[in-house]
Amino acid sequence: MLLDIYSPVEIRSYEIKKSKHKDLVYCAVSFFNISEKTAASVEFSLFCYDSFGQPVSGEPPANEIKSTIQDKQVASGKRFGEEEPVPLPDHPTTRSVEVIGVAPV
Repeated sequence: MLLDIYSPVEIRSYEIKKSKHKDLVYCAVSFFNISEKTAASVEFSLFCYDSFGQPVSGEPPANEIKSTIQDKQVASGKRFGEEEPVPLPDHPTTRSVEVIGVAPV
């Protein structure tokens, strides 16, 4: 995870989840609002890697998933995002990610 010292939202953690019923992989990212303001949405990118640390689906940007979490009202000092996992349908071998580009929108 990369830290952007200018972003009012921090990445706290992430978890790769695999569906029990299908061969689908998801990534749940936990964000934390460090701003004094209410956070309404966040834009970010996930770079997907396999269990050997190799980019899945080829070198960047082929292994990148862009995502947005929106329509939120997150107070200062609160976590959000972990309940909205990002599906990785084109990257089923993903076992770790790099989360970058966290920007409020």
